[in-house]
Amino acid sequence: MKIEMNTQNKTFEDGFEEFLRHCAVRDYAESTIINYKLTIAQFNKFFSAHMPINEITKDTVEEYVYYLRQNTNMSNVSLSIRLKNLKALFNFFYQKGYLDKVEFPHIRCEKKVKSSCSP
Repeated sequence: MKIEMNTQNKTFEDGFEEFLRHCAVRDYAESTIINYKLTIAQFNKFFSAHMPINEITKDTVEEYVYYLRQNTNMSNVSLSIRLKNLKALFNFFYQKGYLDKVEFPHIRCEKKVKSSCSP
């Protein structure tokens, strides 16, 4: 039985539930799924879960990055991980035809230099 939904009005919440089913079918690690859920819970403080997916744009992503920088003490590494999780979800939406391709900003993360001890 095929369930058809109007992809023009699919809500973010419905799309995310579909993504989680996709992750379960593909046997993603439980820790990966938990990270996706945490990322989306935070994103939904900015973008309502009841909004149509097709309203997400590059500007939405850039405004979200600005929102996180202004409202959290998140490091660039943490921010980069959040964006990586969102990008996976948005690519899923793109493949399903719910969303146009969305570009993500590159977040500069400085590498920590490990000190070496000489014998």
